[in-house]
Amino acid sequence: MLGREFPHLTLVGPLEGFDDDAATEGAALKLLNSHKELSGIYNLGAGNAGLVAALGKTHRAGNIRVVAHELSDTTRDALRAGTLDVVLDQNPDGEIRAAIAAARQVALAPDAEIHSEPIEIGIFLRDNLR
Repeated sequence: MLGREFPHLTLVGPLEGFDDDAATEGAALKLLNSHKELSGIYNLGAGNAGLVAALGKTHRAGNIRVVAHELSDTTRDALRAGTLDVVLDQNPDGEIRAAIAAARQVALAPDAEIHSEPIEIGIFLRDNLR
Protein backbone atom coordinates (compact mmCIF):
# COMPACT_ATOMS: atom_id res chain seq x y z
CA MET A 1 0.00 0.00 0.00
CA LEU A 2 2.79 2.43 0.85
CA GLY A 3 4.40 1.69 -2.51
CA ARG A 4 1.17 2.58 -4.33
CA GLU A 5 0.65 5.84 -2.48
CA PHE A 6 4.30 6.92 -2.51
CA PRO A 7 5.93 5.26 -5.54
CA HIS A 8 8.84 7.73 -5.45
CA LEU A 9 9.97 6.41 -2.04
CA THR A 10 12.07 3.31 -1.44
CA LEU A 11 11.65 1.25 1.72
CA VAL A 12 14.79 0.04 3.46
CA GLY A 13 14.80 -2.82 5.95
CA PRO A 14 13.60 -4.20 8.16
CA LEU A 15 16.63 -4.18 10.42
CA GLU A 16 16.80 -6.04 13.73
CA GLY A 17 18.02 -4.51 16.98
CA PHE A 18 16.79 -7.40 19.16
CA ASP A 19 15.23 -4.93 21.62
CA ASP A 20 18.75 -4.06 22.76
CA ASP A 21 20.13 -0.51 22.90
CA ALA A 22 23.63 -1.44 21.68
CA ALA A 23 22.39 -3.66 18.86
CA THR A 24 19.85 -1.03 17.81
CA GLU A 25 22.54 1.65 17.83
CA GLY A 26 24.79 -0.49 15.64
CA ALA A 27 22.01 -1.24 13.16
CA ALA A 28 20.93 2.41 13.09
CA LEU A 29 24.51 3.65 12.56
CA LYS A 30 24.92 1.27 9.63
CA LEU A 31 21.58 2.39 8.18
CA LEU A 32 22.26 6.10 8.64
CA ASN A 33 25.77 5.90 7.21
CA SER A 34 24.75 3.89 4.16
CA HIS A 35 21.58 5.84 3.31
CA LYS A 36 22.34 9.55 3.31
CA GLU A 37 18.99 10.31 1.62
CA LEU A 38 16.98 8.55 4.36
CA SER A 39 13.95 10.62 5.33
CA GLY A 40 12.26 8.55 8.03
CA ILE A 41 12.65 5.74 10.56
CA TYR A 42 9.99 3.68 12.26
CA ASN A 43 11.36 1.85 15.30
CA LEU A 44 8.91 -0.89 16.18
CA GLY A 45 10.94 -2.46 19.00
CA ALA A 46 12.80 -1.38 22.06
CA GLY A 47 16.32 -0.01 21.88
CA ASN A 48 15.25 3.61 21.60
CA ALA A 49 18.30 4.82 23.52
CA GLY A 50 20.49 3.22 20.85
CA LEU A 51 18.53 4.83 18.04
CA VAL A 52 18.72 8.23 19.73
CA ALA A 53 22.49 7.79 20.21
CA ALA A 54 22.99 6.86 16.54
CA LEU A 55 21.00 9.87 15.36
CA GLY A 56 23.17 12.10 17.55
CA LYS A 57 26.46 10.53 16.48
CA THR A 58 25.61 10.97 12.80
CA HIS A 59 24.26 14.51 13.32
CA ARG A 60 20.97 13.43 11.75
CA ALA A 61 18.78 14.12 14.81
CA GLY A 62 15.99 16.45 13.79
CA ASN A 63 16.67 15.92 10.08
CA ILE A 64 14.90 12.56 9.83
CA ARG A 65 11.30 11.98 10.85
CA VAL A 66 11.29 9.28 13.54
CA VAL A 67 8.41 7.32 15.04
CA ALA A 68 9.13 5.10 18.04
CA HIS A 69 7.23 3.13 20.68
CA GLU A 70 6.74 3.43 24.43
CA LEU A 71 6.83 6.68 26.34
CA SER A 72 9.82 6.47 28.69
CA ASP A 73 12.37 8.92 30.04
CA THR A 74 14.50 8.31 26.92
CA THR A 75 11.69 8.86 24.42
CA ARG A 76 10.24 11.78 26.38
CA ASP A 77 13.63 13.55 26.38
CA ALA A 78 14.12 12.75 22.68
CA LEU A 79 10.69 14.20 21.85
CA ARG A 80 11.52 17.38 23.72
CA ALA A 81 14.87 17.64 21.92
CA GLY A 82 13.30 17.08 18.49
CA THR A 83 15.19 13.81 17.91
CA LEU A 84 11.94 11.83 17.84
CA ASP A 85 8.77 13.14 16.24
CA VAL A 86 6.12 10.70 17.44
CA VAL A 87 5.97 8.13 20.23
CA LEU A 88 3.21 5.53 20.25
CA ASP A 89 2.61 4.42 23.82
CA GLN A 90 0.85 1.08 23.95
CA ASN A 91 -0.07 1.31 27.63
CA PRO A 92 1.64 -1.86 28.88
CA ASP A 93 -0.08 -1.52 32.28
CA GLY A 94 -3.47 -1.59 30.55
CA GLU A 95 -2.40 -4.60 28.47
CA ILE A 96 -1.38 -6.48 31.62
CA ARG A 97 -4.64 -5.61 33.41
CA ALA A 98 -6.68 -6.75 30.41
CA ALA A 99 -4.75 -10.02 30.13
CA ILE A 100 -5.20 -10.77 33.85
CA ALA A 101 -8.91 -9.94 33.68
CA ALA A 102 -9.37 -12.23 30.66
CA ALA A 103 -7.43 -15.07 32.34
CA ARG A 104 -9.50 -14.65 35.52
CA GLN A 105 -12.73 -14.72 33.54
CA VAL A 106 -11.66 -17.87 31.67
CA ALA A 107 -10.68 -19.56 34.96
CA LEU A 108 -13.93 -18.66 36.73
CA ALA A 109 -16.35 -19.04 33.82
CA PRO A 110 -14.69 -20.90 30.93
CA ASP A 111 -17.87 -20.93 28.81
CA ALA A 112 -18.65 -17.24 29.24
CA GLU A 113 -17.94 -14.74 26.51
CA ILE A 114 -14.88 -12.65 27.27
CA HIS A 115 -15.62 -8.95 27.41
CA SER A 116 -12.80 -6.47 27.19
CA GLU A 117 -12.48 -2.80 26.54
CA PRO A 118 -10.09 -1.60 23.84
CA ILE A 119 -6.71 -0.67 25.23
CA GLU A 120 -5.95 2.99 24.68
CA ILE A 121 -2.86 3.81 22.69
CA GLY A 122 -1.34 7.20 23.35
CA ILE A 123 0.13 9.22 20.51
CA PHE A 124 2.69 11.66 21.85
CA LEU A 125 4.34 14.59 20.15
CA ARG A 126 6.52 17.24 21.72
CA ASP A 127 3.36 19.37 22.03
CA ASN A 128 1.29 17.00 24.18
CA LEU A 129 3.82 15.46 26.56
CA ARG A 130 2.62 14.94 30.07
